Amino acid sequence: MMVYLGLIIIVVILLLGLSYSLIKKRDYIFFYLIVALFVSQIFILIPGSYANYDDGSVRFYSIFSTSLSTIVSTILILYLLISLVFSSKRIRYSRAEILLLFFFIASSFISFLGQQSFTNKLATFMKILLPIELLLYLPRCNYNIKSYRKVIYIINLFLISQTLVCKALTGKFAASIFYTSLENEFFGFYNSPHPLAATLCFLSIFLLIEFVNYKNRKLFTIFLFACNQIFIYLLGTTSYLVADILGLAVLIVFSTMKGNEAIRYWIRKFLPVFLIAVPVVVVALFNSRIVDNLLVGNITNGRLNRWMFDLNIFINNAGLKTVLFGDGFYSIFATNLLIGQGEINSLNFFIDMLFDTGLFGLLSYCFLYIYYFKNLYTRKNNAFFWQIIAVFLFSAFFNNLVPYVTVMTIMIILLNYQKNMGEREYGFKRQVKHISTLSAGISSY
Repeated sequence: MMVYLGLIIIVVILLLGLSYSLIKKRDYIFFYLIVALFVSQIFILIPGSYANYDDGSVRFYSIFSTSLSTIVSTILILYLLISLVFSSKRIRYSRAEILLLFFFIASSFISFLGQQSFTNKLATFMKILLPIELLLYLPRCNYNIKSYRKVIYIINLFLISQTLVCKALTGKFAASIFYTSLENEFFGFYNSPHPLAATLCFLSIFLLIEFVNYKNRKLFTIFLFACNQIFIYLLGTTSYLVADILGLAVLIVFSTMKGNEAIRYWIRKFLPVFLIAVPVVVVALFNSRIVDNLLVGNITNGRLNRWMFDLNIFINNAGLKTVLFGDGFYSIFATNLLIGQGEINSLNFFIDMLFDTGLFGLLSYCFLYIYYFKNLYTRKNNAFFWQIIAVFLFSAFFNNLVPYVTVMTIMIILLNYQKNMGEREYGFKRQVKHISTLSAGISSY
């Protein structure tokens, strides 16, 4: 076990050293903490863990428990807070933003005072607070766009390589067992395939943005995109596989809008490949749980029954205080355990937030996200914006994304990255100009 941990630590040190050498020094602290947040996830579990959702039993042997991820999240939150408070530039906040932040923090703090254990409450509170701070902080800073690109590439390569390292060290592509019904699993040292699959969905969108806007490294970008898509399929998480396909469909639809000329160009160019890939995807889906669930009429894989059951409990048994402010973080787990459904959440972001924070917290949380998402919208590259939102909403509806702090983090970084690409016209206008020149040359010929 000591050799096992030692090798992982060596990989972590090399990874962080690589990030330091590639990222601009003035941007290093923030992006170092982002990389550290992803690295901390591999220290949660050791071999021998399993989660059986057939009977709701979960057994996780932990090294640092979830505290390492919580510690990194807390350090990152404090860094963002200090940066906002002591910024050399005067930061302005709108009245609507201040009001929404007040209601959100108040409802989250009330939930923090619930009856659950302090460790669970602190971990959940940090996971909810960090994405909001990122939405507050990133649009107001001026990080180098190359640093954005480099750190996202580092994270993508790390997620794939940690799976391969796991295979080399343990003989399997997953150090623990999540789906007992699957013969092989591929999520490496992560505690679950869900955060890995969701993160790869968003990283795939980043690679598409890279492919459209930059002339160099296109073969490498295509290769990495293909690796991500293969992993998403192998991970066996049906909801994220569907979210990935839905996101691509949304990208194609919204590429017809003004400002997406470069996207339309590449879609037309790769149309033959797309027509070949569709039948392959259909055949692959016939070997997945999607078709099995459709054949038995279980489209939501049991989620719809769970949602109705949990909502019925909330409506009929919750008091006024619970309806308004919830029963505290992790209350949905305790509720399902008491009614014999196992220690599991509702598999729905909105229902979980309703139980944890009540109507007060759920509404303030949703309106706050809508407010920031609206500010991150840009007319250029807007097809990518809608693709990110589509993947997020579908994933949130069929899973609870709150515990997956890395997923929320990479999504917000990606939203800010695509906005910077559109506003600064860093590569977009150059690419469109290149396409227009090419088209004009062909026409004159």
